[in-house]
Order: sequence, then structure tokens, then C-alpha cells
Amino acid sequence: MRTRDDVFIRTNDLIAGFNQLKNNPNNTRIVWSSIRVMEPLAAHEHLDLELLERNMLQLPPHPNPDLYVLSYDIIALLVQHYRQDFLVYYSVEEVSLGVWLFGSYVHWQHDERMTASGCGSLGPLAVIPRDWDTAVQNTEICGHPCIGQC
Repeated sequence: MRTRDDVFIRTNDLIAGFNQLKNNPNNTRIVWSSIRVMEPLAAHEHLDLELLERNMLQLPPHPNPDLYVLSYDIIALLVQHYRQDFLVYYSVEEVSLGVWLFGSYVHWQHDERMTASGCGSLGPLAVIPRDWDTAVQNTEICGHPCIGQC
């Protein structure tokens, strides 16, 4: 699992999610995250829609950097390629991961709950508090570190 250092993980919900994935025998080579495909092109101010339509299926997916999980067999695959000097690192880690795995047999498990958010919603598996002291104090009230009203 990878997450940023300013993110609190709701561990009970995450473990429940792990158990659901574990119970599905088809879940091998899994990247579990909020998966994005169109962002590299959509981020440009002047977007060529024809270019986007032509290339959308050719762009590698990449996981949201807030929180993502890689299965053991994907890690083994990446380590093997790394030792063979096959991988080239790009400026953004999650984009690198998408490029490295593009064309491989990978189950990209899209889950919007893997996008970290503020305290207002109980849906996400990760929370980014804006003020650490208040977040810790609110843990007693909300049951998890957060800012704002629970």
C-alpha cells in the first residue's frame, strides 16, 4: 500500500476492503485505487477533443496518488523489470506505474473511496485533515481523525 504522509487511513474500512478483494479468486495482479485515465490530456488548457478520442484507449491508467494498493505479484513483476534496467522513471510516480504496467495483464480495480477527502464524508478510506491538532482532538468525537463537523 502507498499513501502520502499527510493522509490518515481508516484502517477498519480498508481491511474490510482487503477481505472483499481476497475472497474473489479472479483478483490477481491488482492495482486497487481511484483509477484515472484521461487526466494527462484533460489537464491541458486547450484540449483537442479529437486527439482525446483517438488516444483515450491508448493512454495507460494510473492510480490516484492519495492512496493505492498493489498486489504482491505486481510488486514481483516490477522488481524483476527493475533489475533488468527495463523501467524508466517519469516525473510523477503514479504515471510511471501506469506506463510500467501498460500492456501487462493487470486488474485495475477502480474505487472512488480511495480518493482522500476532508472530514465531511464517511465514504473515503483516507482523510486529509487541514489542522493536525484539531484532527487529533476530533478523533474522540468522530471516531477518526478529522477537521470540521462529523
